[in-house]
Amino acid sequence: MKNSCSFVRFIVLIGFFFFSEKVSSQDEYLGEIGIGGGSAFYLGDANSELFNHSTITYSGIFRYRFNPRIDLRAEWNYNLIEGKYKEEANPENIISFNNDINALDICGEFNFFDYEQKSSSRSSRKYTTYIFAGLGAAIYSNDTQNTTCKLTIPFGVGFKFKISSRWNFNAQWGFRWISADDIEAQEPLNNYYQLNGSNPFNKDFVSTLMVGLTFDFLKKPCDCKVITY
Repeated sequence: MKNSCSFVRFIVLIGFFFFSEKVSSQDEYLGEIGIGGGSAFYLGDANSELFNHSTITYSGIFRYRFNPRIDLRAEWNYNLIEGKYKEEANPENIISFNNDINALDICGEFNFFDYEQKSSSRSSRKYTTYIFAGLGAAIYSNDTQNTTCKLTIPFGVGFKFKISSRWNFNAQWGFRWISADDIEAQEPLNNYYQLNGSNPFNKDFVSTLMVGLTFDFLKKPCDCKVITY
């Protein structure tokens, strides 16, 4: 309950700053920082259905703009995954499990439109769809209850919308391939089909459907040319 109240107060604070903006500036910024939240689920030996056993997820985001089409994003993401499985020796016995996963991703983003707010540019847009992919790491407890760190490959699609001169709305659906088959932290599900050595698709996935808000900072230096006589 306390966490819910804190989140509501944070959203109200963001809304206050957003609606209190009095000047619509066309200054360009190189960076974005913000938060996101939404729903997460995992795909693995105990679940093969999209959005089944969905749980909460949240993240912290930093984005650097190289140009209106290309961004580099660093994101920390927390996921709680849940699932159920039947014991092989006793199929009537259904065991529930859950596991915490902390992930850090570094992704490149490609915007399909020039994402910027410039009246002097006819190609600029206040919105854009985008795709992303990159590399990362996932930290979680495996079936031996030891904390482990595994390589991940995050990828997905998203949508951005500039809701004011410095505030941005983001929505994205992403997948994270994990180079392991043990994020359930249950020994019977660890490499259940004995394919890990030959089949890279017999790994676990975590998927997130998220929305977020980011704030522009790191003002871009003026590239104006000074004319001297």
